[in-house]
Amino acid sequence: MFGAAEAVMPEKELFWIVTPTGQCRIIEFHEFDVYMQQARWEARQRSPNTA
Repeated sequence: MFGAAEAVMPEKELFWIVTPTGQCRIIEFHEFDVYMQQARWEARQRSPNTA
């Protein structure tokens, strides 16, 4: 699990996320997609069963 994401202020497209290290951050919607791509990439790097 990459952490939880919750809409804090949907009208401003702000999301509250909990990072895998347990930090809480508020990010904008356009950052959220980048964050999830990064999290998936990091998970693939750590996973021994993916090529």
